[in-house]
Amino acid sequence: MGRVDEAWQAFEMLNPINHAVSKEAADTYRVEPYVVAADVYGEDNRTGRGGWTWYTGSSGWLYRTAIEAILGIELKDGKLTITPRIPSHWDGYSAKVRIGGKTETIIVKRVARSGEFEIIRT
Repeated sequence: MGRVDEAWQAFEMLNPINHAVSKEAADTYRVEPYVVAADVYGEDNRTGRGGWTWYTGSSGWLYRTAIEAILGIELKDGKLTITPRIPSHWDGYSAKVRIGGKTETIIVKRVARSGEFEIIRT
């Protein structure tokens, strides 16, 4: 929908590592900072505490969202496509992708003020 900064903010709220940026935050969250919680409670003394971990498909979907919807790296009909939708405060990124035993390096650089990206594949 073109709302990349808002999408990034939502992703950051869901990313479990952001619930452990300090001891106080980790003590509030109370679940593993590497597992996506299906619930984060919002009432009483449990506000901010995570729940329902390890038995959801949430982590796979969050990972897929990061790779496909934000970085824009997708495999379509056996072909690797790159359509970055990265937040405005990122200058770019690099990634290594292994497909069919071959590794491809991808470098994405934001072209100043144009809103477009330079994509280098090696």
